[in-house]
Amino acid sequence: MKVTITEDRIRQYLPNTFAVVEGETPLWEKIQGYADRVASILSQKLVGAADFSGFDAISIHLERTVIQWAVADALPSLDLVITPAGAGIVSTQEVAPASKERIARLIDFFYRAACSNISALMEMLHHCAQWRSSEVGKKFCGTFMLTPLSIPDGIKPLELIDSLETEIARRRSFQKKAAIYFLGNEVVRIIADASIGIADNEDYRLLVPLMQRAYVRWAESGRPLSRIYLWHALEDVIATARDLGLGELLVQEEPEFENDVKGAFYF
Repeated sequence: MKVTITEDRIRQYLPNTFAVVEGETPLWEKIQGYADRVASILSQKLVGAADFSGFDAISIHLERTVIQWAVADALPSLDLVITPAGAGIVSTQEVAPASKERIARLIDFFYRAACSNISALMEMLHHCAQWRSSEVGKKFCGTFMLTPLSIPDGIKPLELIDSLETEIARRRSFQKKAAIYFLGNEVVRIIADASIGIADNEDYRLLVPLMQRAYVRWAESGRPLSRIYLWHALEDVIATARDLGLGELLVQEEPEFENDVKGAFYF
């Protein structure tokens, strides 16, 4: 994936940039190397080699992500120059240098903006059949959630992308046990298909937010995926699946109660 930075694009995403004076290196030239690095990371870890011609929204979000991420990476060194005597700082009589705190806030703003764009990209990519069938896409597909569970404060884009692998492994674990104990593989597949709008019946989309809510409750609880816990977490999913005519595909009925608290009344 190649993203060519131009002055027009810089101004579109960074409206407070100054016009370049004669003899000065344009901002877009200064960050092109950073942009190439970011584009390479996105290609390897997120978008792969899929062709997104015809998907204008994906292309725009990719470009915006690259520019915001690249600017954040480049900001700390934009005023540095290398001379025969060592490194120096470019000074100007017209612009006062920003404080360290303001620069840090600006960098954090651009990183957070890039992370938000990555989250939006994830949802868009799931609706692109070519991406879903790619080697990169297969790593992210097949679950009931399309985007990161959350974007923690202070996280950088690369950290967010890397954390997705762990997050998706947890989703698959939840999904696998839900299929084994109660839902069955076919219902789990139907929910995953419904999350990207390719299920056979549009009404199956009603299962998606219920499955997501069950997962979020478990993820935030820190509890083990026991059978009895899953039953209570998935009650709404199971009931709705039955209402939609999927009862025959379900695996189990309500489990017998098992006391897992050691004590005088343990059995």
